Amino acid sequence: MSAAGGREYIFFMLNDELSKRDDIDLTIITPGYNPTIDQFKQRAAQIKYYDFKRLNFIASLAQFANFINQNKFDIIHTHD
Repeated sequence: MSAAGGREYIFFMLNDELSKRDDIDLTIITPGYNPTIDQFKQRAAQIKYYDFKRLNFIASLAQFANFINQNKFDIIHTHD
């Protein structure tokens, strides 16, 4: 995590702490492969790579909304 900025630091700290809990199923959704995300696979986090550029915006949004609805997430944390 060297050279990580503020939001990256918060992301890693939040996910690191949440992944230690047995009562939380952690899913990380990212727009593409990122080698720094691999460390969360070792902590039982599900990694979902979601390419928003593959389809047009409306189709991508509908597909993403369907994924969210199917998984019935309790909390969604986002940032740009």
